[in-house]
Amino acid sequence: MQNNFTWDFFIAHCSIDVKEAEEMYSYLEKSARVFLDSKNLKLGDDWDIELANAQQCSAITLVLVSSKTEKAYYQREEIASAIALARDENSQHRVIPIYLDNVKDVPYGLRLKQGLKISKNLSIEEAVNILLNEFVDLLGNPRQKVNSDNQSVLCKSEDISLNVSNYNYNDYKSNMINDCVKIEPDYWYLKLCKRGGTIKDIDYLWEPFNVDLPSLDFKIVNNSKNTIFLSDVVFDIRESKLDPSPVIYISYDKCQSNARHIRLHNDGWGEVKNFELKLLSIPPQKAEGYNIKNCSFTHDLLIGDFTDSINVDITNVLKDSGIDLDKIDNILKQSIDYNYKMESIIPYLGEYRKGYAKILGVMEFDGEQVNRDTRRYRIFFETEVFIYNSYNSFLPEPPSYVYKTKFEVEGNDYQCQVPISHVLKPGEADRFIITIGMEKSSEHIFDVRVLYNDNNVMCCNKSFDLLSFIPRSKAGFLMDKPKNRFKW
Repeated sequence: MQNNFTWDFFIAHCSIDVKEAEEMYSYLEKSARVFLDSKNLKLGDDWDIELANAQQCSAITLVLVSSKTEKAYYQREEIASAIALARDENSQHRVIPIYLDNVKDVPYGLRLKQGLKISKNLSIEEAVNILLNEFVDLLGNPRQKVNSDNQSVLCKSEDISLNVSNYNYNDYKSNMINDCVKIEPDYWYLKLCKRGGTIKDIDYLWEPFNVDLPSLDFKIVNNSKNTIFLSDVVFDIRESKLDPSPVIYISYDKCQSNARHIRLHNDGWGEVKNFELKLLSIPPQKAEGYNIKNCSFTHDLLIGDFTDSINVDITNVLKDSGIDLDKIDNILKQSIDYNYKMESIIPYLGEYRKGYAKILGVMEFDGEQVNRDTRRYRIFFETEVFIYNSYNSFLPEPPSYVYKTKFEVEGNDYQCQVPISHVLKPGEADRFIITIGMEKSSEHIFDVRVLYNDNNVMCCNKSFDLLSFIPRSKAGFLMDKPKNRFKW
């Protein structure tokens, strides 16, 4: 689309949403021509005339839609004007709604327009990145640099454009740092641990985390007069190295088969050193309202070092809480009716008549980072520990997984070549995803090339620095290769 407009984007918003509008403006104006009333109107301007002129001279109207829009008279006028411009056969004007919250009544004309919704999964900055890359050919601003990972990248022949960006926005975030796209895990549990908790025991069957492998989004536009045949994508990996950062989680005793113990797992790939637990046992009915970060812990357990998992015995913690475990054990050993046993142990449970204890605590340990520095972690946690075991437990069969290509955990100056097969006729575009697997959490610094027409090359002019998160508990499923799974 040829851009003959004065402005690339016109931002329409109600006065209450000016903060969000100015934030969007701050990201857009680095790479596009943007009109926003609070930024572009000058003292003495007839704002009603200037706003109308600016909108008519804009390629795209971005409508910030919120629950306040319905009562914003002038914004509704701008929406109506934008819809009229978009319906004009002689105009190339586009209207894109940006939803800031849950809107019940979408303004007339916007309901059928494809838009973006700002949420915890899509920030305003990420939405701007999508806009800039979706309309990279439309932008009239001579400034070509987009300060994001979604930079549109041209190969040597500017008739063919290659755009490579992060695809998995749910589990990975990306930022542009010195012409390098930095991709790193943005998983909720990792962020919670980084803040110091409070983490809770995880109730699961076979894997505690539903984490997807990192994926790259390839977009290629053929503006040449010739048909091109895409044949391969080549990753030139300059460096791969293990991320040894520990990731500690507590498994919930789903089958009530680990009484009086806390089972801790390290889903990272490095050793946990100098591990220490500080604990407080509370009857379940009294646990609500406790501020764990202001608790006075009653027991300090020095565990030491471990790599995979450890089962911590807290029998003494429960005994000191007034539970007569010796008498409970004697009753459970007797060959009597199970229901009678349960009734007989109640007097010896003290305040823990529900059969379990609420354990509040903080874990402290040392762990190595991807840059090989050592960090001291301090993470608050809470879990439930049963006082006695049940006798009815089973686990179903585990699930299976599919993946596409694999990077080494350690290595330098090697290639991963992925065979592909696409045909783009003149004027056509195509898009495909490559999912990258690795056996362990690791960092990978690489460049990307796409081969076409007998080894002609499209070079991505941005390098990538990918830090992957591969939980230890999931790696076994990823690397197993039964007959019905895609092999590396």
